[in-house]
Amino acid sequence: MLHRWIFRLIVLLGPVAVLGCGGSFPIPPMPPVAERAEARPFTHPLGIEFVVIPTAGPVSARFIGLEETHDPRVPYLMSAHPITNAQYEAFVAAYREKIEERDPEVEIGRSTRELDRLILAHERHPRSPGDDHPVNNVTPEAAEAFCRWLTETDPEGRLYRLPQVDEWSYAARGGHSYRLYPWGDEIDPSKACYDADSTEPVGSYPPNDFGLYDVVGNVAEWNINDGYPLYTLRGGSWRDDAEGLTFTRVGREPGRESDVHGFRVYCEPPEKNQAP
Repeated sequence: MLHRWIFRLIVLLGPVAVLGCGGSFPIPPMPPVAERAEARPFTHPLGIEFVVIPTAGPVSARFIGLEETHDPRVPYLMSAHPITNAQYEAFVAAYREKIEERDPEVEIGRSTRELDRLILAHERHPRSPGDDHPVNNVTPEAAEAFCRWLTETDPEGRLYRLPQVDEWSYAARGGHSYRLYPWGDEIDPSKACYDADSTEPVGSYPPNDFGLYDVVGNVAEWNINDGYPLYTLRGGSWRDDAEGLTFTRVGREPGRESDVHGFRVYCEPPEKNQAP
């Protein structure tokens, strides 16, 4: 923690002389953070709908006896639904094309082989029932690769990634503190897919007050954690009972896929000078 504050102080002071090793050396200023365009709802060519998550004031919650509060300073974008089979499989098809284009004479490294395995893991398991169902059996690394693919192919310069825990939690709660579920504190089987035999098509149940569907139930969603482990799951799934459906945090080791694991996507608007 101390080293973070020292680093921040150095950044604020700009190029100052730092003593050490009997001499000094200048610390160059940090490059400016790119200013982003205003967050506006849009639909990606793959059919991924993105909605604006507004700044509606702090939202608090309790879980496992701990209190957490989320208070974003600027609006941001989140996919309205979990990523579907059809959307993820478009990525897998593009990734397979890249594999086929590799020079067979050039040996690939271990990290590339491992990424191949994680991305294609989805194909080794039973698929959820339809194209419009949330994709499952996706590892967090494969979900991150999907987001990088969206970024690399976006003509307008948007950035995509998995949401961080606080971003997901704030968006999922729809501006409400201390609720067990998006709609209140009482379980309602007409509002989420849980304790079921399988997933349902995305959007089969009402959205929360920010326009996000399936934030609880259907598939538990990968988040980037703010500590260890690196990734967590939130929201519960089709297999969970009512108790497991609340906004809980579940730690998972990277590289683990399951038929209850899926994800949605966070998006940053393009830089102002790239915005259409």
